[in-house]
Parts: sequence; structure tokens; C-alpha cells
Amino acid sequence: MTLKKQLMIQSLSPIAILTIIKNWCFVMEDKNGTTLTLKEFVCANLPLLSIMIFCAIWCILAVVFIISFNAFKYADRKSGYSIAVIEKKEDASLNFFFTLILPLIIDNLNTWQGAATFLLILIFTWLLMARTKLFYANPILSILGYHVTQIAYMENKEKEAPTYVAISYGEIDDKHNIEYKDITEDVLFVKGMKK
Repeated sequence: MTLKKQLMIQSLSPIAILTIIKNWCFVMEDKNGTTLTLKEFVCANLPLLSIMIFCAIWCILAVVFIISFNAFKYADRKSGYSIAVIEKKEDASLNFFFTLILPLIIDNLNTWQGAATFLLILIFTWLLMARTKLFYANPILSILGYHVTQIAYMENKEKEAPTYVAISYGEIDDKHNIEYKDITEDVLFVKGMKK
């Protein structure tokens, strides 16, 4: 799986966590107050159980990919390049959270209609992220101390685009050279170097 897709899964993992927390309310009794058997419990809660299992797998994958991203940043970096910081995008993950994640917390996932609506909105969000650079606006990375900055290279014959989105652990500035590693062709993991 590409690093971009891994970061997309991380970006949307708060949806999974919040969905589990918000919808942890299973039908345990029938209309007469009798406790359901296991088979009855599964039948009464099948849409919700399906979404909960999906969200649990999503959370597990997000944790694995966070560990993978931390390992990714330490190997095979190209170094010694000067940059100009164009814009810090500190509000990107906050905007992402409020515009894409919170609306997905749907009220009734214990119906097939609610489950289908949740999955369709998630698919549309995934496609939007796949077709754009929105995956860098990752609330999980922000919580872990990563920053997003738009940069331009002062000189780098390998990189010809005018600007790039840089994900860095900690702040980067124009005063230090950087090491970088490609995430996609226009999104980089960047680490500042001491001169």
C-alpha cells in the first residue's frame, strides 16, 4: 500500500474512533425485556456490528501505519537543500477535522440505511482525498507533533515544481538546509538540518 493511502487511512481514523464511541449502544433485550440470545443479538445489531468491526480494523490499520510512517522518516533521505518557507499550514488539520470528519458521525448506524449512508460518505471522502493533496491535512499527525508547510526549493535539480507541501516533525525554517523524502511527487517528508 502506498504511503499516501496509509496517510489517508490515518487521516480518517478519528471517524472510526468517534463512530465506535458514539454508537456503542447495542440492542440487548427484546420488546418484552428478555435478554437476547447470541444469534438474536447478532441479527438485531448486524448493521451496527458490521460498521463497528470495520471501524475497529480501520483503527488497527491506522496504528500500524503510524508506526510505519515513523520508520519511513528515518531511511533514504536526500539532504543538503535550501528552502524558502512560503506558508505554514497549521490550520489544515483543524479545517479537515471540522469539515470532513465531524459530519460523518451519523446518528443511527443500527439500520442498513444509516450504515450505507456512512459508507457512501466515507467512500466520497476517500475519493476526494485520493484525487487531491488533502491527505496531508492529517489530524493524527498534527496531534503527534508534525507540521505542514508549503515550501519552495532554492536549488534542487531533481525537484522542478515551484512549490511543495512539506510534512515535518517539528518546525522547519529558511535558515537551515533540509533532508527530504518523497511521499508523493508534490508532498514530501522534510527534516531540518543544522548548518
